[in-house]
Amino acid sequence: MTLAEFKEKYGERVLTLVATEIVKAGLDVVKEEGITGRPMEVTIAAVAEDLIKADWNDVRAVIKRNL
Repeated sequence: MTLAEFKEKYGERVLTLVATEIVKAGLDVVKEEGITGRPMEVTIAAVAEDLIKADWNDVRAVIKRNL
C-alpha cells in the first residue's frame, strides 16, 4: 500500500499519528542500542530509508505540515 492509498483509506490524521509513532519507536531503539550520533538524525535516516519506496512527495508534505 502506498502512502497515497493509506491516506485515502485512513485519512491524514491517522497517517500523521503513524509517522509520529514510527519516529518515537526509532528514538527508543536508538536509546536502547546506544547508537552513536544524534538520535533524531539516526532515526530520521532510518525512517527515510524505510519509506523511500513510497511516494516521497506525500511523506515530505506530511512532515512539512507537522513541523
